[in-house]
Amino acid sequence: MYLARSICVGAIEHIIIRWLLKEKKYSLTQYADELADLLIDSFKA
Repeated sequence: MYLARSICVGAIEHIIIRWLLKEKKYSLTQYADELADLLIDSFKA
């Protein structure tokens, strides 16, 4: 369970930090589907 939580939080942190550094010039929600698919696929493996 710890690994799954670390993967989720790490992915979200990565997206948010890049968003903050780019001065919020794009919508965070545009990555929601891709992130969800990535996480679901990684947990299936």
